[in-house]
Amino acid sequence: MMLVMVALPLMFSCSKDDGDDGGDSGGNGNSGGGSNITVVVHDDGTISGGHTFSAIDDKNFYVDYIKYTVEEGHLIVSGYDKAGLKGAANIVARLTYKGNTYEVLGINGSSFSGCSSLTSVTIPNSVTSIGDRAFRDCSSLTSVSIGNGVTSIGSNTFSGCSGLTSVTIPNSVTSIGDYAFFGCSGLTSLTIPNGVTSIGDRAFSGCSSLTSLTIPNSVTSIGDRAFSGCSSLTSLTIPNSVTSIDSSAFSYCSGLTSLTIPNSVTSIGNRAFSGCSGLTSVTIPNSVTSIGDYAFSGCSGLTSLTIGNSVTSIGYDAFWGCSGLASIKVESGNTKYDSRDNCNAIIETASNTLIQGCKNTTIPNSVTSIGDRAFSGCSGLTSVTIPNSVTSIGGYAFYQCYGLTSVTIPNSVTSIGGYAFYQCYGLTSVTIPNSVTSIGYYAFSGCSGLTSIHCLRTTPPGSDSDSFDTYQTATLYVPSGSYSAYKNKYPWNRFYNIVEE
Repeated sequence: MMLVMVALPLMFSCSKDDGDDGGDSGGNGNSGGGSNITVVVHDDGTISGGHTFSAIDDKNFYVDYIKYTVEEGHLIVSGYDKAGLKGAANIVARLTYKGNTYEVLGINGSSFSGCSSLTSVTIPNSVTSIGDRAFRDCSSLTSVSIGNGVTSIGSNTFSGCSGLTSVTIPNSVTSIGDYAFFGCSGLTSLTIPNGVTSIGDRAFSGCSSLTSLTIPNSVTSIGDRAFSGCSSLTSLTIPNSVTSIDSSAFSYCSGLTSLTIPNSVTSIGNRAFSGCSGLTSVTIPNSVTSIGDYAFSGCSGLTSLTIGNSVTSIGYDAFWGCSGLASIKVESGNTKYDSRDNCNAIIETASNTLIQGCKNTTIPNSVTSIGDRAFSGCSGLTSVTIPNSVTSIGGYAFYQCYGLTSVTIPNSVTSIGGYAFYQCYGLTSVTIPNSVTSIGYYAFSGCSGLTSIHCLRTTPPGSDSDSFDTYQTATLYVPSGSYSAYKNKYPWNRFYNIVEE
């Protein structure tokens, strides 16, 4: 009768079998460090290599407190003994039992999830897949060596492993799943191997101690929030293989001071670099056609920015909160710039049609329209001269520009949008040229400092009843001979004081 050694609930340390190892002990560097341990349960009941073993039944076994299950002629890791597994865990590569030799090919999802006593893991080269949440919330886990047979790291595999300081990802890995290393706040350096083509959503989000990162040329996509909150990361080079940077990919990487975006990138997603307060300069290459909403919002350290001439759209609030921004250069040929930015900016352009700027801003003659929210919230803006090339001022264009005291609207402008100068408290006088035919709702509402409005058109422009709210306190000056036209035209007749000049 065969005797089976039963595992005792003691601290264990696996060792490689000297006589029964069926392969090498793994590689070095980035080729995977998985040891190839073979455990043999002999007919006389002895066990090779000093391991502990117990059989639940013919298809489920514990080796060194790690549970293995037979599936389709091979073994997968399916769990662990919560009372016995402590310290370092070496997953075996193969097990011989009752004349059958089983190779270990996978680690099931959630196999070690929540194992707070686990400190290190060595995964053999025989393993090809690691399931979702396999090591999730193993808070004491400090190092992981993954064998070079693994091709993918699943979702949430090591998420919440806050003590993890070292991980070796082998060259065999081609994809890193969503949340794979999410919240691994102890991880300090990371080399992603050349085989990886995709990095999942939030894959390394919250790795706040990560100071060094190498992304290989094989990577084509970086997922949403992939490195969000990696606040210790100081420099970043995105390889030429990447075509898109997804939403919030590097948001709140507050330590990031240097950034290289390659010519392969065509789009920068919403909030991609939002909150990167340490970033000082950015050059957006000519390959980029779109910059998403809030893409660089909160980059308060940003002082200079160059936007390539292929950019056709810049999203809402793309540079909001960039309080240190001193210069923005928009390359010749750019066709659209659509954002509201709170920054001290000088914009230089050859043929832009929609421009944003703040204090000390010069709008060139090439500009034909000032779009919606173009200068909205630019509280430092004190004066603006709009060139004769501009024909329309969009809605909210100078919304809440509290410091604005002077504005010159040229005779080329035909329409002023709703809320265009809403709550510009500093304005005391405004001249509306005779070219203006329509003034939107609340366009000058909230301009409590207005005492004089000069409307140069003999025929009153179309106006909403709430375009102004200083009907009692401001004097409306109109062209000679047009008093009756204004006095009989709503809402102009709401002004208490109408004076011809």
